[in-house]
Amino acid sequence: MSDQFNRRSMPLIQVTRDAENPRTGATLAELGQFIQEAERAGIDPRTPVLVRAGLGLQIKQIKTGVRTQ
Repeated sequence: MSDQFNRRSMPLIQVTRDAENPRTGATLAELGQFIQEAERAGIDPRTPVLVRAGLGLQIKQIKTGVRTQ
């Protein structure tokens, strides 16, 4: 089996936060909640995050995750 296949079969811990108002973007409170959820899930703070931004560069969605063994 390839290493890539093995990684895909491992469970994924993922945290996603959508902005309550996508037009204005995520607030500091929403970003803080995202960080707290990631910490509670045991995600390493050095894990990269993915951000979906609007045309005005407002944060519409932020997510992070890791595969567990």
